[in-house]
Amino acid sequence: MKADASHEGTKSYAISDCCECGEESPCFLWTALGPAIPAIQQMVSDPERIELRVIGEPGHREIFRPVDDSFDFGQLDADREAAVLSRIHVVPFGRFVRPGSLRALSEPVLPVIDDFPRCVESWRRPYAVYFWFMNDTNDSADIRSDPTTIDAAWMNTVLKGSDIAGSASVVGCRFDGFVGTGQTGCNARFTLTWDDPVGRPATIMGKFPSQDPTARSTGFAGGAYVTEWNFYSRIAPTVKVRAPKCYYAALDLPSEQFCLIMEDLSGSQQGDQFVGLTLDEAELAIDQAVLLHAPRWGDPTLAESAAQVTTVAERSQRLQMIYSMLLPAFLERLGSRLDDPIRELIGTFNGHVARWAEGTGTPLTVAHYDFRPDNFLFARTPEAPPLVIVDWQTANEGLGMVDVAYMIAGSFTPERRREVERELVQSYLTKLRSAGVTYSDEDCWRDYTFGSLWGLIITVLATSMAARTERGDDLFVMMATQHGYQALEHDALDLVR
Repeated sequence: MKADASHEGTKSYAISDCCECGEESPCFLWTALGPAIPAIQQMVSDPERIELRVIGEPGHREIFRPVDDSFDFGQLDADREAAVLSRIHVVPFGRFVRPGSLRALSEPVLPVIDDFPRCVESWRRPYAVYFWFMNDTNDSADIRSDPTTIDAAWMNTVLKGSDIAGSASVVGCRFDGFVGTGQTGCNARFTLTWDDPVGRPATIMGKFPSQDPTARSTGFAGGAYVTEWNFYSRIAPTVKVRAPKCYYAALDLPSEQFCLIMEDLSGSQQGDQFVGLTLDEAELAIDQAVLLHAPRWGDPTLAESAAQVTTVAERSQRLQMIYSMLLPAFLERLGSRLDDPIRELIGTFNGHVARWAEGTGTPLTVAHYDFRPDNFLFARTPEAPPLVIVDWQTANEGLGMVDVAYMIAGSFTPERRREVERELVQSYLTKLRSAGVTYSDEDCWRDYTFGSLWGLIITVLATSMAARTERGDDLFVMMATQHGYQALEHDALDLVR
């Protein structure tokens, strides 16, 4: 970072970084320009929770330009100028941080990006430039990502801000072990001892990064943990879906720390995608889909609630890039276990993923994007809620019918799906209309067909992102088969060609 003396009476700063690769060619220094400038001025004038984010590749000259262009912060007093500069940070695209989730940087310098090359022309990894200006009271130093390190003092501190503690204190906390079959995260149960136990839970659940190093790294770099943190922190209060009650949510991406403390739904039983759903259970899922989708259907502020605020074009390009990049590994790992028509469909779809991500024109809403039996908790005691939806690591703005199509194909064999899919789609449409949403029969069925392709995308992506297990491989083969035949039978590719 350096000051630019070309503007009399003002100070401008260029943002740059490079690796120490030892090449003789000069460093390529880059600065974000264009629409960033108004946001910076807003940051200077209103510094509480303003975030600027610019995404692109060095080859995108409309976004990134040489260092002789620079930011003009205007007339700033020395204290404000130092405060702004101390919160400039550059990270590779995918390691995303919201304003309230990162401690202020202690030094007014850019952290080193090890793989930032001098030879920009040969580098095509998207990256992002972020600016934070946060209250200094935000301290995420004691996030516990390892459940075995959680003790009574820590649990008491985090629960003091929740509605379950009241005036009581946690005086004992025991780690009872891991729960569930999470692929990209792990859940653990804790037994609590209170000084006043009346009306307080005896057990509580925590969610943490995966114990598998590859899955953990992918979860942070790919945005899974920030997305789930964002859902519980910002989105859950705006929708009516029954999700676990979350008492504490914390995230720090640079140190790869993530933790959720939630209610223990021990009176519920996790669904099993290998078993599938009964028609009655699928109807319960339809009810929850409506409660998730209807409240923010067509909401113009949806983009502001996203964990990663991007345009449709950016999302389309990124999804196409990731699918294309991961497809060869998926086919090498599981291709021999797929039916020929399914393998051919997955390969052909590769050229149309970007078009799929552009949608159908139907208003968007909050979508779960992994709406399937493994993420459903059904009541097994009278006191438990009928159905709770978990695992919000993929929640984002999207087409609501994607969740419905994904759930139906993932919950039934192809033969059984053919018998029940129209009944379930009609049930969703009827309940959605009762909630005040306008949606035609034709658009609904088109979106169902269109949404069937999402199952192929998430299968290809999840195969590389999740920790590899025998159950996981069997699951991904089943998903590819069930979602693939759903898409084939409804000629879904015709909608994106």
